[in-house]
Amino acid sequence: MKNLMMVISGAVMLVSVHAYAGGDFDKYDADGNGVISKDEASSDSALAKQFSQLDTNNDGELSKEEFANFSGK
Repeated sequence: MKNLMMVISGAVMLVSVHAYAGGDFDKYDADGNGVISKDEASSDSALAKQFSQLDTNNDGELSKEEFANFSGK
């Protein structure tokens, strides 16, 4: 039972992080195409600085999943 509660707690926390990141994601996705380009990321110096690290598939864009790892610092 304790393990089940830990799994559920972890899942809830993960969903919360993605929901929070989704709100910020929309702020940076200026053209609303579902990804953040390097140009869009340049509006925030911290995001621009982390862009290459966050772009794990090296396609030049950030998906919501990639953006979820943005620290904001």
